[in-house]
Amino acid sequence: MNRVVSQVVIDRLADLLQRLQSGFLVPADFARPVVWSPEQACELLRSMYLGCTVGYKIVQTMTPCSSATVCIDAPETLIDGNQPLLSLLSVLYRAPVLTHRYEQVRFRIALNPQLKPSEALEVASSATDADPAWVSDVASLFESQVDLAAVTADYCALNPACSREAIMNTLHRLRSMLNNTIAVYHLQPGLPRREVLDIFCVANRTSRSENQVRKQAKALKGALVQPLNR
Repeated sequence: MNRVVSQVVIDRLADLLQRLQSGFLVPADFARPVVWSPEQACELLRSMYLGCTVGYKIVQTMTPCSSATVCIDAPETLIDGNQPLLSLLSVLYRAPVLTHRYEQVRFRIALNPQLKPSEALEVASSATDADPAWVSDVASLFESQVDLAAVTADYCALNPACSREAIMNTLHRLRSMLNNTIAVYHLQPGLPRREVLDIFCVANRTSRSENQVRKQAKALKGALVQPLNR
């Protein structure tokens, strides 16, 4: 029997988000809507800012399919990992997300580049909007044509006591998170839907903390590359 994983690819976060945004990569039809809160999205961004990984992702390359296979009109289907990736797409690129109540919302995170990394990111509020020490929406820093030098100059004009070099370094550090790499497990094209659902259930059997991600990724990798006992 063929292995269920065709390859493991190390992708940049920026490339995964771009594929999601363009529709080249879509969540599986059995995946839950976004159930994360803005606070969870902020915690993910904070952990990445502190140097933690996003975890692994599982995708399946689509081929002409029958009723027994997972069939979505897109080249690739995101089998696992839609919660963090869709949350980041909302935070960094202003994309609305569909909640479990089927409401479209947008997560907005504020940045105070003068604070230490563990305190520099918060869910945006009227308080952060009114305080010139806070950049009210980090998405403004991820626009394709943004000039970080100009953003730094504007920020320092409002906060004259801060160090321009330190602010610039902080903004570049935040944007550099797009270069973070993620292990992406590509399932065999045309894998029967029943087997894909089994893999999805294994990956989502328990909620994963940051410490559990690496352990479960290692265990899942070992399970996926073995023939399924059917």
